[in-house]
Amino acid sequence: VHCHSEFAYCATDITTAQNIEIAKLLGMHHLCITEHAFHLYFSREDSWGAKWVREPSLVAQAWAKPGRGRMEKYRAFAESVRSDFVKIGLELDLYGDGELLLAPEDRNDWDILLGAVHFINGVTRGETTQEEVERLFMRDVEALLTKPIQVLAHPFRFFAWSGYTKPEHLYEAVAERLAAAGVAAEINFHGNQPEPEFFRACLTRNVKIAFGSDSHCMMEPADFDRNIRFMRDLGVSDSELPGVLFQP
Repeated sequence: VHCHSEFAYCATDITTAQNIEIAKLLGMHHLCITEHAFHLYFSREDSWGAKWVREPSLVAQAWAKPGRGRMEKYRAFAESVRSDFVKIGLELDLYGDGELLLAPEDRNDWDILLGAVHFINGVTRGETTQEEVERLFMRDVEALLTKPIQVLAHPFRFFAWSGYTKPEHLYEAVAERLAAAGVAAEINFHGNQPEPEFFRACLTRNVKIAFGSDSHCMMEPADFDRNIRFMRDLGVSDSELPGVLFQP
């Protein structure tokens, strides 16, 4: 449910056409192209600078520009490749006081929306304490779960990528909130090691599990060997997978 395209600033040699071909060859039932919204609204430099996270005026300026950055181009491109096999969506972040980075004009006609925590307003790496990061992380997760997302991407990856310890004591709390919201948890191995105890907590609460390759290069689309072995290690048999996995 999580594959990037040539529109991603963080992509290497990936193309949507090859994504589709590989996914079909490897027997996928469907492929979801889900591009970073912040890559579409902002330039490469402004995108990664992430000032937009804490300065809503920058978001308003981006949305006021013709085409809203590259969003209109992406929407036209997405419509050209959409099919029964190819689902189209976005990977969405929060900005400001918990607002979803999705312009009013772009809120409809998507097959799937992923919520993600790539940045947290109020966190300064190396300065913000672990305790405060955990509080702000839960604030943002709870805010995301009030939005129209179907999957929470790489749920705890923010901590490792930002130099903090993954908070094991929050695994059950996040699983409970996902269950209440009816949102799936994504198994994601892209620069990430999923947390068995968190996913056990999800399974005991009947939270659906989403398989996301988070593909940024052509080696990654439909590469789910690790995902399947991870599920087996959690005690989920192959025959049980269809009842456990999220289906868009």
